[in-house]
Amino acid sequence: MLGQQWHRRLYIFFLLLFSIGLLFGKILLSISLIGMFVNYVTEGNFKSKRGFFLENQYILVGLLLLFFIELIWLIFTNDLSNGINSLRIKLPLLILPVVIGTSKPLKPKEWKSILTVFLCSLCVSVLVVFLVKYDVISSKKNTGSNRDLSIFMSHIRYAVLLSFGFFLSGYLLFMQKLNKVIALVFMLIIAAGLYQLNSFTSYIAIIISMLFLFLNFQKGVFVRYRLAVIVPFFLLFAVIALYFKSVYLEMNTPKVEIVNNELPKYSPNGEKYLHDTINNTLENGFYLWRNIAEMELVTAWNKASNIPFYAFDKRGQEIKYTIYRYMTSMGLRKDANSLSQLRRGDVIRIENGETTYLKYNLFEKRLRSLIFEFQQYKQTKNPNNQTLIQRFFYWKIALKTYSKHWFFGYGTGGYKEAMSKEYKMASSILEIENQKYPHNQFLTQLINLGLFGFILWLTVLVSPLLYTRIYRNPLCFVFGILMVVSMLSDDMLERQSGVSIFSFIYTLFITQTKENKSFSFE
Repeated sequence: MLGQQWHRRLYIFFLLLFSIGLLFGKILLSISLIGMFVNYVTEGNFKSKRGFFLENQYILVGLLLLFFIELIWLIFTNDLSNGINSLRIKLPLLILPVVIGTSKPLKPKEWKSILTVFLCSLCVSVLVVFLVKYDVISSKKNTGSNRDLSIFMSHIRYAVLLSFGFFLSGYLLFMQKLNKVIALVFMLIIAAGLYQLNSFTSYIAIIISMLFLFLNFQKGVFVRYRLAVIVPFFLLFAVIALYFKSVYLEMNTPKVEIVNNELPKYSPNGEKYLHDTINNTLENGFYLWRNIAEMELVTAWNKASNIPFYAFDKRGQEIKYTIYRYMTSMGLRKDANSLSQLRRGDVIRIENGETTYLKYNLFEKRLRSLIFEFQQYKQTKNPNNQTLIQRFFYWKIALKTYSKHWFFGYGTGGYKEAMSKEYKMASSILEIENQKYPHNQFLTQLINLGLFGFILWLTVLVSPLLYTRIYRNPLCFVFGILMVVSMLSDDMLERQSGVSIFSFIYTLFITQTKENKSFSFE
């Protein structure tokens, strides 16, 4: 039998391993969770653990009920196999509160070690992002999208971790006795990762978090900095708003107004041009669906590239539309004569999925992509392959599904089967491959638990925060905002990585901050 000291060391080791696993995948998470539980059971000393449980019973019961509500709601499901699988995924909601909440509280040194290892892991993961970006490490998806840079988990969940790490490193920089150079390096590396990932979800969460921090934390450690940053913050917010407006207006303002009856009828090679005068989508101020001579363009493109005209570019887009957009951005007609004006570099950019010859920074590229999506939907009313627009259709189907079993829901894990049936019944405009689940944790819970269970779940979710008043802790406050924003755009708690992120960080803050005054932010 191992002594208490060795069990303690193993406990800290598995906590450290779990914090690394948050960044690097399921295997480490599973090993650390199993190891933590086995070490907990074999350690014994249950009398002491019972004492810790009674001391924190209101907190722990609240945390554990998040799992047991899901367990109880199995009685309502018709999809038992998916329900059981859902419970398996959510085991961290059971194991982590029990193990962490009834173990001897972390010493400040242990607490800071976990957070520091987490930050180091984040920095290593950012290095991996750059290795993937420059093809040193290959991505399985390899579509050219920035979201493919996250190879260990969903880019949304990875963005949550990066965003939280950004605030944590900022806290260490300004408030803790940590080498300022090291803390600044952490912050800059994580910021570089956020920029490369280019997640609007994380941008929104960071802006909201900063706004609430400045407005609500008038007392405590942030006081001395509040006045120094609040004015520049609002000025920055105004600049960003004006920037968004200028990009939108530029994308929706034609450079040359064309009278429809003056459009050319034939290309220089004699093919009749196709002109869609109803669809007024613009690309760099030029009308996209004018001056198209597709047949001669097919021949010319197939001579210039090894990727056939009716195939897909390296981002998985139909390459003919990439060609149309790229040539339009240059103010060219879509015919063989204009294609001959493209340089080899232009052809390569088209093959790589670039839709414009103009080069934008990552943020502006993402912004323009979203605006273009809305333009396309406004013109065509077709949501397919429009990532943001599609989500509104997911939510619409989710709400229809929920309305049919609104009080008790479909049971744990029942959302998949229920939504699949609703897609068929509703004859959704979405293509089969795009008929996905809510991408919203709150809607998923509404479908699974119904209104009664959802209210119960939401009450249980926030009760430990209210009881401990841990929301006064700025980092916990930020983490809460990050969770809410991410759950609005992702089924966060339906994936092992998402459940692990939530349960690990939430449990640590709820159960450990009280004992670690140096990290209590009081």
